[in-house]
Amino acid sequence: MRHVATVFGVFCLGVLLIFTAAACGGGGGSSTTPTPTADELHGTYFWHMFEGDIGPPLRNGSFWGTLTADGFGEVTGSTLSVNDGGSLFGPSALPGYDYTIKAGRRLGFLTASSPRGGVSADGRVATLLPIADGTPPSPAILLRRTGTFTLADLAGTYHACAFFSFVGVDSAWFAGLVTFDAAGGATYSSGINSNGVVTQPSAPIPYGTASVATDGTVTWAAPTPQVVWSGGMLAGGELIVFAGTTQAIDAQFLIVLIRQGTGLSNATWSGSYHFISIGAGNSPPPRYGAITGTATVDGAGSLAIAAETGNQDGTITPGGSLPSLPYLVGATGTLDTVGGGNRGAVSPSGDFAMFAGGTTPLSGPTLWFFHR
Repeated sequence: MRHVATVFGVFCLGVLLIFTAAACGGGGGSSTTPTPTADELHGTYFWHMFEGDIGPPLRNGSFWGTLTADGFGEVTGSTLSVNDGGSLFGPSALPGYDYTIKAGRRLGFLTASSPRGGVSADGRVATLLPIADGTPPSPAILLRRTGTFTLADLAGTYHACAFFSFVGVDSAWFAGLVTFDAAGGATYSSGINSNGVVTQPSAPIPYGTASVATDGTVTWAAPTPQVVWSGGMLAGGELIVFAGTTQAIDAQFLIVLIRQGTGLSNATWSGSYHFISIGAGNSPPPRYGAITGTATVDGAGSLAIAAETGNQDGTITPGGSLPSLPYLVGATGTLDTVGGGNRGAVSPSGDFAMFAGGTTPLSGPTLWFFHR
């Protein structure tokens, strides 16, 4: 039961090849960002992770649970549930461990796998990726658990992107739309890249039901495949993340929902961001590549990415800068990487963005998530 015992111990530039064929040089975050203190990561967080196994045999995993940070550099308690290739474990309690926050709000956990990522200025959202050789590519998204919620907070339309492995087939949702009604009923439409076979979005169809606990835990039972996802909602309702599934089937997911906006434009996506990404080759090896780093968005249609560290099938690689990539934000928050073969969304506040793909045949499935 390797997953439960070493959650961060099993926490790439290969995915850069999915994103662009351009060569990489040196890079890094903004030099003008003041050094923050550890109290930016404090409170209890929902956390969600997809683990791309490095095998053999290949047995992907997904993780969901909570993590509590004390604001002084220590995680004081965590709980974890795991779907390990269709076998369920937990929820289990985990021991404490230390974390550090460095210049540019780059976040590190002091464990054997040395996960690295970023934390938002207000501490609401964090991202992590393990950066020790031999650890699987395993991006994680953390959302602070605060507020009191009802189904009314869930109701509305969301953009959807996802990365998942269903019975060993790697896939991604792109340009998705999910609508929850006042009773929790869901409709869904999305483009899908299934191991390089691309299907464009079609008309929305009924897609199960969702429920919301008072603490913001969201459960979504979908009919095809017949799965149940566990997730968390961020206070204010702009962002929901799911992982799972919670039944004993080999279906591993990392799903990101961003609430649809109005009157948005390129200027909505602007500033400095942390990011994580994961991608799969459609004819491995390499199998999985994941990256953590920073991005600068100019608000006028240009995205620059500095990949700090990559994990390709358990081999850690230093990152580098990519050439600027054009982007286009639509009025409801739709996001297209012009010429980049990915589609997703930006939140109404501009604090969060995502895209997935590839949107063309024979491109590998991939998911990128950004937060300020």
